Amino acid sequence: MKVLIVENDAGKRERVVRILEKNQFTDYHVAECVEEALEIATNTKFDFLITDLGLPQSKEDPKVKGKNGFKMLLELANREIRIPTIIYSFSLFLDTEKQELEKLGVPFIVHVVDDAVLEYFLMKEVQTKKSG
Repeated sequence: MKVLIVENDAGKRERVVRILEKNQFTDYHVAECVEEALEIATNTKFDFLITDLGLPQSKEDPKVKGKNGFKMLLELANREIRIPTIIYSFSLFLDTEKQELEKLGVPFIVHVVDDAVLEYFLMKEVQTKKSG
């Protein structure tokens, strides 16, 4: 299964990679900003997306300004790219934002803030995909 990780924080990104590798996920791509993630997702089909909400728009401007991760999900949907998404972020994720993604058909899985919970939901989704 292919996973796209979108995370600008190196420590958090490494924790996600460790969780994936611990669970035999070896086919993953990493993006550190919205522009990079959009380019990768446009050219490669993924089974899962794990993303932060607080992301820089580009590598040239590494400052996090607002919820660029949410804007990235909207842009993916506008491009007809819908990847089951786990939001792994300490940023607040509003019900109105969730509803907006649902209206666009984004297969939102869950918003988590903890490594163990991330691993639980990732494995739960893998089991669902295997049995379905």
